[in-house]
Amino acid sequence: MSIKKAVSPIKEVISLTEAKAHLRVTGSSDDTYITTLIVAARLWTERFLNTPLMATTFEVALDNFPRFFDLTKMPLIKVERLSYFTNDVLTDVSKSNYDIDNSGITARISPSNGFSFPTPDVRTNAVRLRYTSGYLMPVLAASISTVNDTITVANHDFIDKDTVSFHLDGGSGVLSTDLIEGVTYYARDISGDTFKIAATEGGSAINLTDAGTDDIYISTNGGLPETIRQGMLLLIGDMYGHRCSTPRTAIHNTLYELLDPFKIELLP
Repeated sequence: MSIKKAVSPIKEVISLTEAKAHLRVTGSSDDTYITTLIVAARLWTERFLNTPLMATTFEVALDNFPRFFDLTKMPLIKVERLSYFTNDVLTDVSKSNYDIDNSGITARISPSNGFSFPTPDVRTNAVRLRYTSGYLMPVLAASISTVNDTITVANHDFIDKDTVSFHLDGGSGVLSTDLIEGVTYYARDISGDTFKIAATEGGSAINLTDAGTDDIYISTNGGLPETIRQGMLLLIGDMYGHRCSTPRTAIHNTLYELLDPFKIELLP
């Protein structure tokens, strides 16, 4: 089996503005360097947690269908495609023919009751799975329509009455004045990647009078835990102050205390 990152996140969890405030840096001469440290801190944290922080798409390839798939990159946002080669044609398995159990430490895909996974062609990587995981999905201001009261988020996979929340995550963004950060809303009127939101389950769609700015995020799992953010800021500060690329032993214990509760341990 092989797994690879197919689509990387388009934004970072920590903004340059937030990182500079944490570092107490007011000038701009180190902006490029600090930006690279933000990326390095995210990559180190994701590797330690075995978890993507921002929405990231992965592709899994196998020679045959397993009895079930364990999706090791969590939290799961969407299973985009499960497909296989038959007669040299890549064919999708209907979503109605498999179940997704997202209640455990990892998510599991298994055949629906009465269905068995088909037999693919005999070839390398005959079975393909594509899915997206992460704590946060970016919402661009241009994707919020004040005319139609709709929000567009690519590949969100929401269904009516799903709970969502909006977050700024310490960046320089401004949330629409009609929304409150961290409050639970309900998706409704879903059409492809576009949807509306309501304040109550089954309630009327909220009238969006302004779009806010681009540094806004949406989540189905309550957003990024604050201790992970604080761990990343601690790591950025250590790397910046000591010009190192990995955390020094001196901050290991503090980092582990912040991050360990969210680490996914995979059995061999």
